[in-house]
Amino acid sequence: MPKPLDLAMHTVEIYIRSSEWRDRLDSLLRLQKAAYRIESQLIRYPTLPPLFETTQDIIDSDERFLICRNADIAPLDHKTNDDVDGDVSIVGVLSFEPTAHGFHIDRLVVEPKHFGNGIASHLLAAIEAIALRERQPQLSVSTAALNQPAVRLYQKAGYRKVSQRTLPDGLVLVRFEKLLT
Repeated sequence: MPKPLDLAMHTVEIYIRSSEWRDRLDSLLRLQKAAYRIESQLIRYPTLPPLFETTQDIIDSDERFLICRNADIAPLDHKTNDDVDGDVSIVGVLSFEPTAHGFHIDRLVVEPKHFGNGIASHLLAAIEAIALRERQPQLSVSTAALNQPAVRLYQKAGYRKVSQRTLPDGLVLVRFEKLLT
């Protein structure tokens, strides 16, 4: 059973393994693909790996998941493809894995209709609270350098840029870290 963590009007549910919420995997995948399609266009990188993930990829991962729900958000029209598999209260997901120095954020996605509503910030606050509770001294995350909304989000949340690398296909990734001690 998920452990709830209340942050303002958003509820974040903590799932240790994807097997605890298999019934929501299709919802997560649809939400992820919608958000990453927009990022893919923003950074001009049509082969962004999360666009091609399957539910089995998520099941096979070692990631822990935070799901952000908001009961105050009006349901979307179930006759369009804009709903998230009938579970319209899922508005954001963050996944993370332990590292030698803390936690690394693997994915942070928000339902595109709710971009700019503070959901990503709430998920970052939730992972920080979990890291502090579990005595993890550091959080890290990587994003495309051209993804300026994500770069600004992490900088505003207190992350500092620690490295940058260019992949063979030209995509520039920036790594951010936040010390919690």
